[in-house]
Amino acid sequence: MTLVASHQEICKEMRFMTIKLRHAALRGLMMTILLTAPLSAYAREDHAPTNPRYETKILTDKAEYLTYTMIVQIKDGRWKEVVKNAQKVAEIGKQIQAINAY
Repeated sequence: MTLVASHQEICKEMRFMTIKLRHAALRGLMMTILLTAPLSAYAREDHAPTNPRYETKILTDKAEYLTYTMIVQIKDGRWKEVVKNAQKVAEIGKQIQAINAY
């Protein structure tokens, strides 16, 4: 192996590792955003009056959070968690329909 070939391989490996690091950093940033996004919904839940619009807003925020979480889980290939979250979203949808029907 010549010096030029080894230098090219080192550069290629460095580019590959840089890309992997960027992907990991982006995934970490996405998870941070997704985990902190619904905090406002949970904070409002304690102080929300019994007005159905507030209840449906809180439930909608929870369903939206679970949907974004499912997107990340699909990208990571965590299918069991995706199925559980899909069931939770379906239950939240039924609760919203029940509140709106009332």
